[in-house]
Amino acid sequence: MLPSRFLAFALAASGAGMLLHCSDQENPQGVKVPDGDIFDAGGDGFIAPPKPAQPHTNYNPQPKVTECKSTIAPVASGVCAVTKAGTAGAMKVIRGSVLGPEEVLHGGEVMFDARGRIACVSCDCSDDPAYADATIISCPDGVISPGLINAHEHITFQNNKPIVHAEKYENRSDWQGARGHKRLEYNSSVRTAAILAHGELRFIMSGGTSIIGGGGGASGLMRNLDTDADQLEGLPVDFAFSDTFPLGTPGKNIIASCDYSNIRTTYVAEQRGAYVPHISEGIDPEAHNEFVCLRDEDSKNNLVLPTSGIIHAVAVRTDDARAIRKAGAKVIWSPRSNVDLYGNTTPAVMLDMLGVTIALGTDWIPSGSMNMFRELRCADDWNTKYFDKHFTDADLWRMVTINAAMASGAAHAIGMLKTGYLADIAVYDGSTNKDFRAVIDGGVEDVALVLRGGTALYGDTPLITDPAVLPPATSRCAPWPGDVCGKEKTACIDVRASSNPPTLATVLEAGTKFYPTFFCKNETPTDEPSCHPSRPGVVRGSTVYDGNPTESDKDGDGIPDDRDNCPLIFNPVRPMDGGNQADSDNDGIGDACDECPNDGSQECDHLSGADIDGDGVPNGIDNCLTVANADQADADDDGIGDACDTCAESRSGADPCDYPISTVRNPAAAGHPDVPSVVAVEGIVSAKLASTHLYIQETVEGGPWQGIYLQADALAGNASTGPRLGQKVRAVGLHKNPFDQDQITLATITVIDTAVTPAVPLLVNVNQINTAARAAAEPYESLLVRVDGSFVVTDPNLNGVKDAAHDARWEMEVSPGGLRIHDQLFRRFGNCGTTGGQLCPYPAPGFEKDATFSSFTGIMGWSFSQRKLYPRNAADLVR
Repeated sequence: MLPSRFLAFALAASGAGMLLHCSDQENPQGVKVPDGDIFDAGGDGFIAPPKPAQPHTNYNPQPKVTECKSTIAPVASGVCAVTKAGTAGAMKVIRGSVLGPEEVLHGGEVMFDARGRIACVSCDCSDDPAYADATIISCPDGVISPGLINAHEHITFQNNKPIVHAEKYENRSDWQGARGHKRLEYNSSVRTAAILAHGELRFIMSGGTSIIGGGGGASGLMRNLDTDADQLEGLPVDFAFSDTFPLGTPGKNIIASCDYSNIRTTYVAEQRGAYVPHISEGIDPEAHNEFVCLRDEDSKNNLVLPTSGIIHAVAVRTDDARAIRKAGAKVIWSPRSNVDLYGNTTPAVMLDMLGVTIALGTDWIPSGSMNMFRELRCADDWNTKYFDKHFTDADLWRMVTINAAMASGAAHAIGMLKTGYLADIAVYDGSTNKDFRAVIDGGVEDVALVLRGGTALYGDTPLITDPAVLPPATSRCAPWPGDVCGKEKTACIDVRASSNPPTLATVLEAGTKFYPTFFCKNETPTDEPSCHPSRPGVVRGSTVYDGNPTESDKDGDGIPDDRDNCPLIFNPVRPMDGGNQADSDNDGIGDACDECPNDGSQECDHLSGADIDGDGVPNGIDNCLTVANADQADADDDGIGDACDTCAESRSGADPCDYPISTVRNPAAAGHPDVPSVVAVEGIVSAKLASTHLYIQETVEGGPWQGIYLQADALAGNASTGPRLGQKVRAVGLHKNPFDQDQITLATITVIDTAVTPAVPLLVNVNQINTAARAAAEPYESLLVRVDGSFVVTDPNLNGVKDAAHDARWEMEVSPGGLRIHDQLFRRFGNCGTTGGQLCPYPAPGFEKDATFSSFTGIMGWSFSQRKLYPRNAADLVR
């Protein structure tokens, strides 16, 4: 159906030669329409008559298919089986149809080592000497894919089920009860380990290995890319910043200004390796205004950055899309949730033709998909019914692999089967659906094996419990109670929790109280949110439609083909469109299907999101993903192009450059890496606070620029686990400088020398390290130092604590030099404590005003614009 005004004007125009869709000789450029009509939002302008269906060429490079000469022997049962048990700790090889970067290898191999690093992707990896001792897993009908990456989910809302509702909304504030709409009734978020694990298990069962989960997750299952370093599960990257409300609290709907409650600044957005904000979720002018206010590259509030993965972006126009492409940002598309809430979704074809990289995400259980299969099914349905099959199967698969890795800032290490990358692998049954279709059309019963870093998470029981795949007594793995759609499956639950870690049984018990763990591939999940577009009424000149394609309305958008400026690509009039189908260059071809939407001559350059740097080399095989280097020069042949290779030594994929700590810390040092960048360093553990703070230094004696802080989270262990003081460790992670403090956010810490050689504090004077020293104190930051002298406590209570029952938190200032002594590492100084109800007096005896000390030892720190010394224990404070 068309809006009544649209029909009235159409009928009136029919007596004048149907000017709506036939330009005349006197006015070949378009039709002059009267004021007040729905076409020009009350203006008095020209609207070009719609043109017949135009090409919407897909400019994305497509993978080639290679038929390998090797033959994979059949297996007795199942998709895969171990056909050769290798030696303990040796390589593992999976053989089948390999979905490699820009190439499908029929009869190919993926080989990975005990560290969970891919060593070879080829038709034949046997040239590697390690191949002879490898375990061979044969999958003659198996399709081997990178583990899927869910680029957007609110995992902490797994205590919900889909919400059945008839109302369609125009803006995300509406379904939260704004502007007279009925609020969706959903439960508040939870962080219970078993419930979070149940949500992640759903995605693992569809081949998922990584997730941007909205700042929550369960340690030990998927890589949670936006939670903390521990939940990255060994991925060497900074965790992403998921930003649900980049403009402040929702509900302040604005059209003509940027007077939001609290807009993020570019600086805040840049504090993480990837920034994933919700922007323009809706179809009204207010939703579009969000993008307008956040895409000005000259503004301090510009959030369209190279590191940005913009969630939803439903209300975007062509100039917004060009800004996204120019910045090298990405868009994260959640079609099911968009359609369920708004009856429409992101203009994905328009974004693709303007060269924007698109990833896919499930959003959340109340209005989105329960697993990656269902989101892929929704995207595939849209592609078939409403996007005129614009995207290929490979394009859709990229949205949950390499494109999603790019949106999360991790494309150097996951999202592809590539030498040096982490062995995040999913194997699907390809006996019926081949290659990419095995993933797109798959079901939980078709997933034969899921590995995260070479570690099994889920799969066929006979395979996953084979001692050659898993060590024999792996108690964390348990057979699925009953079966999974007629198949015997096993899941491995290794959730790290402070007490009572959940098992498969407790995870299922906790999660299925809210919603089932899985449905079979031929079943529609109970109350599944709709992927079928519809809008029952006119809102600000919008189109009414039921989403059913017909002979006269092939894209089902409610506009007859002969009046539709994109007759094959879904593009109804939205409330944000001012009564028109969007057509930026007024050439009669709608923005949704126009290969050159800002150039009526159709002579524009064509870009591809599958080649984000525009150098003609597809992302999957580009050795400098975001730096244009058409020559692909690589002098050390390590897979990292010279144009972006900052390592002195050869390395590949997830393996970072090795640097001395002093080179990382000192901006003037030769070879100093860019900030931020992934690095590897070695050093002696000089200080440690259980689970959160770890300091290391380059040598035992220490020296200027030799100390660095490791934001270790749970990787540092506790008082009795993890690296010990004086041990030498290798740390791999992202070097960055938030709030002017150099640190490495860790993916891994490895003890490389178990011998204990305590670090020796460097003797300095107080004027070298106090706040007044300014930049001259920088070389001593994070280093173990000692100052001697005659010091007097001038203020024992800089934190302003007056309560005698205070739990031993303290900071004091001494003179001369105004040095601050802080309790970051030594929380309970002296002998006071709170055991048995005993109160800890503050300040402790001997630390009152005018108390004297002759020496302080500790880590030189920086906090709240002040230089501070962090003693490690009572012995570091000498009276």
